Amino acid sequence: MARGPDPDDRRAVQVRLTETGRDLHGRVWQQRSAQAEDFFAVLSADDRSELSRILDQLLEAHPRSE
Repeated sequence: MARGPDPDDRRAVQVRLTETGRDLHGRVWQQRSAQAEDFFAVLSADDRSELSRILDQLLEAHPRSE
């Protein structure tokens, strides 16, 4: 992570990923994707579709408040 001044607001600080952070994010994303694939591998394609439909329905019924 790198911090720097916000050019539009002197009171604010911008935070961004460094090149090292972007590389780490990419590796972690790949690892988590592989883990998710392994976790859901026991489900058939139809079961995965049904699970996705049900989860979408739950998310629509209970929107996240921020």
